[in-house]
Amino acid sequence: MEKALTWYVPTITAQISIQVVMALVFSCLYAHDRKPFLMLWGIGCWGWVLKLSFDLALFYSPGTAIFQVMNQCGCILGPFFHGWGTMHFIGKKVPKAWVIWVWVHAGWMALPVVGIIPAHFALVPTAVGAAIIYFWTGFAFLQAGKIEVTGQRITGWVYFLTGLHMGNYPLLKNVEWFAPWGYLLGGVLTFLLAIGTLLVYYQQIIAERVEAEEELRRMEESRMNLLTNISHDLRTPLATVQGYIKAMLDRVISTPEKQYEYLGLVYTRILKINRLIQDLFDLTRLESRRMEFNLQQITIQDLLSQLYEKYRVDVMNASLNFNFNNQASREPASLGNMPSVRVDPDLIGRAFDNLIYNAINHTPPRGSITVSYEIVPVDEAEASLAGTGANTGHFEAVIKVIDTGTGIAPEDLPYIFNRYYRGAASAGKPAGGAGLGLAISKEIIEHHNGRIWVESELNKGSIFAFSLPVFV
Repeated sequence: MEKALTWYVPTITAQISIQVVMALVFSCLYAHDRKPFLMLWGIGCWGWVLKLSFDLALFYSPGTAIFQVMNQCGCILGPFFHGWGTMHFIGKKVPKAWVIWVWVHAGWMALPVVGIIPAHFALVPTAVGAAIIYFWTGFAFLQAGKIEVTGQRITGWVYFLTGLHMGNYPLLKNVEWFAPWGYLLGGVLTFLLAIGTLLVYYQQIIAERVEAEEELRRMEESRMNLLTNISHDLRTPLATVQGYIKAMLDRVISTPEKQYEYLGLVYTRILKINRLIQDLFDLTRLESRRMEFNLQQITIQDLLSQLYEKYRVDVMNASLNFNFNNQASREPASLGNMPSVRVDPDLIGRAFDNLIYNAINHTPPRGSITVSYEIVPVDEAEASLAGTGANTGHFEAVIKVIDTGTGIAPEDLPYIFNRYYRGAASAGKPAGGAGLGLAISKEIIEHHNGRIWVESELNKGSIFAFSLPVFV
C-alpha cells in the first residue's frame, strides 16, 4: 500500500482535479450559452468525479459495499452523460440501447449489496458498457459531417482509446507492474478528452460566428443596396412625372386631348416605377436569402412546353421566329422516360421571362429565338467552383435560350449578371429596363441549386443557359 501511495493517489487526484475544472468550465459555458450539450458534459464530468472519488475511498477502505455501489454509479453516469452530450452536439439522438443499459445496470448494482454476487464481478459489465458507449460515441463523432474542424479526429480517437482503456480496466487494474501505467494513461486520456472537447466546441463557435457575421454583412449590404437603388432609380421617372403634372397645373397643357395624352404618360411612368420597386424588393429578398420558395416536382418537358406556349405570341409579335428543340429523345437511358426537376414554377418562370425578353430586346426583326434543353452528367468541377449543384444528383438539365441578336462584347461578358447592366439596343428597339432582370434570374437559379452562364459573340447572337438538378 505504501508503494501504491506514490503513484495511485496522485494520479487519481489529478484526474479528479481535471474533471472538477472541466465540470465548472462547462457549467459556466452553459450559464452563458444555454446549450444543452454543455450541461450534459458537465454532468458527465461530475459523474467521473463521483467514480474517481470512491476509487480513492476504496483504496483506503476496500470491500465497503456502499463505496463500490457509488463507484459504479459514477462509472455509469460519467460515460452516459458525456456520450449523450456529444451525441447532442453532433445533432444525433441517444441510442435506446444506452438507456436500456443504464436501467438494467441500476438493478445489477443492487445484487452485490444483498450479497448475491461478488462486488468485483459486478464491475465487469459496468466497464464493458462504459467502453461500448465510448466506442459508439467516438465512431459517431468521427463520422459527423456537421463539425469539419481540426479537433474532430483527435477527440474521436481519444474516445476510442478511452473505451479501450475502460474495457481493460477490470482485467488489468490489479496487475502490479501494469497498474501504475494504466492509471497514468487514464489521466492522460482524461486530459486529452477535456482539451479535445473544448477545442471542438471553440472551433464550432468560431465557425458559427463567421457564418452569422457573413449573414449580417449580406443583409446590411442588401439594405444599403436597396436604399441606394431606390434613390438612384426613382429620381429620373419621378422627375418626369413631376414635370408632366407641373405642366398641367401651370396650364401649359390646357386642351383635354393633350391632358389625356399626358395623363397616359404619367400612368405609364407610374407603372414603370412600380415594377422597378418590386424588382428591387425581390432582388433584395433573394440576396438576403429571405424569399420563400414553393418547390414542386415537374417534368422538364412539361415545364419548358408551358413556358414556350406562354411566350410564343410575344416573340412572334416582335417579328421573330420562335423554335423549341425537344431533346427528350437524347436523354440518357438511365434516367427513364420522365426526368423531372424540383422548382418553384412562378420564380423559374420569372427567370425565364427575363431571358426571353432580353433576347427579344436585342434581336432585330426576322431574327430567331430558340429554346432547347438536354440532360447531361453533372460537371463536378464546375458545380464545385460555382458552389452549387454538386451534391444533388448525377444529371442536370441544361436549358438554353439562343438568339441571333446583336451579341455581347467580350469585355462586357463578366458583368452581364451584375445589377444595372444594360446591353446595347438592337436595331429599332430601345435598351429598356433597369438592368435588374439578369441579376434576379441569377439569384433564382442559384437558389434552385443550379448555375447560369452566357456564351456570346458580338453581332453573332447569344446563348443564355442555366442548369437545374434532375430528380429521377
